[in-house]
Amino acid sequence: MIPDFLIAIIFYSILIILFYINRNKLQVMEKVFYVFKTKKGLNFLKKISKFKFIKILSTISIFIAVYFMIQICIFLFQSLYTILTVPKPQPTITLAIPGIKIPGSPIYIPFIEGIISIFILIIVHEISHAIVALNEKIKVKSLGFGLFIFLPIAFTEVDERQMLKESRIKRLRVASIGSIANISLAFLLIYLTSVFLSPITTNLVHLDGVKIISVEKNSPAFNASLKENMVIKRINDFEINNITEFVQFMNQSNPGEIVAVQTENGTFYIKLSEKQNKAYMGVTVTQNWEYKKEAVMKYGKTLLNLFFKILNVITWTINLNLSVGMVNLIPIWIADGGRIVYDIFNIFIKEKKTLQLVINAIFSIFTMVLILNIITPYIYYLYEQLALSYFR
Repeated sequence: MIPDFLIAIIFYSILIILFYINRNKLQVMEKVFYVFKTKKGLNFLKKISKFKFIKILSTISIFIAVYFMIQICIFLFQSLYTILTVPKPQPTITLAIPGIKIPGSPIYIPFIEGIISIFILIIVHEISHAIVALNEKIKVKSLGFGLFIFLPIAFTEVDERQMLKESRIKRLRVASIGSIANISLAFLLIYLTSVFLSPITTNLVHLDGVKIISVEKNSPAFNASLKENMVIKRINDFEINNITEFVQFMNQSNPGEIVAVQTENGTFYIKLSEKQNKAYMGVTVTQNWEYKKEAVMKYGKTLLNLFFKILNVITWTINLNLSVGMVNLIPIWIADGGRIVYDIFNIFIKEKKTLQLVINAIFSIFTMVLILNIITPYIYYLYEQLALSYFR
């Protein structure tokens, strides 16, 4: 199997070559976005935008967006409080780059699944903006795609001057629909997966323990010599068939307890430590499973591998659309949440200078809270690694 980092190198090499060949058509936005603009597809989107139900959906999306905005804001403050008050904080909002393992991050996105999921995410988001803008008779200058450093992006270029002149409700419809389209897609895929795909997978595989995908350095598991790709089958007398059973066992355990972790590579005795007032082993796991013999005989491994690759893309599409859709509703300058908050506050604050002061304060607070949520666990992680290296 080709490693993710090698696939990533090939992918970005091809992109760089294509960008170089078409460099005369390339434009730079905000000094960091390298993009191609096109009017292709606009006529098709104009036809779609004529459906009357779009105005109804985009109006409903405003209220849904406000609800999710409140939820993500509450989550940010609760998360920051936890990070600042527990001995060894874990990141709850983290940076994740497809194909790259970021030290200290509990999330790893496989490259192929991640890139496909990101393309789906940004296309759904930006096309939704374009359709609603066209429905509101707001001029869409172009559609586009490109790169932000090394991440793929897409965008809808609307006539900003016209947008500012339009009514507040129109601006709110356009701003709200992108994130709500992402969140709606996530819930739709969750429903379709649970109804149609989950019963299929039950007939194709049987669950067989949990596979270790990472071991935190200097953790109890690390000190006991547990390694990546080992499969945990049993802990003490508790059989571990799936992640739920693993989490259940850990929740019932106590810090300081010595447990016998049985794997395919032997039994390892681990003294659990404490993290965030819970028993802590120091491993990140994923579900381990095997194809049923009758499924292999009927479909063959190639077809089964393809099916589960598609299922993995759907899973990451759900995760990224839901998480990015929520984060994009945070009231900060660069997010749609910032536009929504500005227009809502403008209902109550008419004086422009006062409005700008209030909005700047809100944006500054949430920018700082977001940054602290992201970097504080990494600062602690780096400090811990440096301290361990110094005293070794």
